[in-house]
Amino acid sequence: MPRRYGEPATGHHRGGLVVTHRWTTAPLLLLLAACAQGSHPVACTADRDTTRGSRTVELRIDHHQHLLSEGARAVTVTNFRTIGDTSYARKAEHEPLVDAARMVRMLDEAGIAKALVFSNAYYFAHPAIEQAGEYEQVRAENDWTLAQVRRHPARLFAACSVNPRRGYAVAEIERCAASGGFRALKLHFGGSGVDLGDPTHVAGVRRAFAAANRLRLPVVAHLRSEAEFGARQARTFLGEILPAAPDVPVTINHLWGGGRYGPDADSALSVFAHSFERMDPRVGNLWFDLAQIYMAPPTDNDRARIAEQMRRIGFARMLYGSDGPQWGGVPPRQHWEEFKKCMPLTGGELDTIAANVAPYLR
Repeated sequence: MPRRYGEPATGHHRGGLVVTHRWTTAPLLLLLAACAQGSHPVACTADRDTTRGSRTVELRIDHHQHLLSEGARAVTVTNFRTIGDTSYARKAEHEPLVDAARMVRMLDEAGIAKALVFSNAYYFAHPAIEQAGEYEQVRAENDWTLAQVRRHPARLFAACSVNPRRGYAVAEIERCAASGGFRALKLHFGGSGVDLGDPTHVAGVRRAFAAANRLRLPVVAHLRSEAEFGARQARTFLGEILPAAPDVPVTINHLWGGGRYGPDADSALSVFAHSFERMDPRVGNLWFDLAQIYMAPPTDNDRARIAEQMRRIGFARMLYGSDGPQWGGVPPRQHWEEFKKCMPLTGGELDTIAANVAPYLR
């Protein structure tokens, strides 16, 4: 059975915040940050030629990046202190900030032309901690991300984010769309405490997808959370959530939806792969980013299994992404080199991944 971290919520007040202990502190770091797939060094024993593939194909877009503002870092520190985890709070205090200028420099070092940058606004709406002025902070973080991206309009695209379970979610999605500056909506089920086994949660996510579809705003989603995740949840996503946004591209983060790769994640990915094999019309506009997928599997055999699943889906739907360098991630250049080394893909498959661009970023 997949590991379940959460226990029934209990709450108490501390320092003006309402703290609900549904998550242990270790996974809370992943939820607050970016749910990094793994930490370094990566246990990759393969010794593949990282120069394989056509030298004429450039890595066009990093489809999964994050900046890190002072506000987002500060709320992470505050949340850990509130739940009494001073060790993680101290680590978070020293996490390097990343603004648009630094991001562009990292892209230059990697030879990557452009990047899609996800707002970290959902950090301020973590389900375990409710605080006054939350929506104002969410708005401010979305606005900060857009302002940063607009400093480099030829290099960066912005995606706003929101907790789909919050009452203000649709209003914020509408505000983001009205700005004219956001290319997509990012929903992080883990950072928002979404349980795909809870009909109330599913309804909230569906409303967010429907709003994005109405506003013609593509959706990018990190599907995995602390709740159970596997084939059943993947079928719920395909059957109850994805149909709410039939007219816009939808991208699943981290190929299978995030987190460590094991039997549960493989079963979810198999649901998606089977849908492509039988040409299910629901997946006609479904895409997958590949951020940190080589970090999550514990063995090279698991990476081989992931490659098999990718081939079942088809490389035309695979979008390269590296995730941010924060919270145990790595800079874009290092990610691409490690991806090529660790993943058992052909030169032609790597070329396709490098050249692919999401429809809404072309």
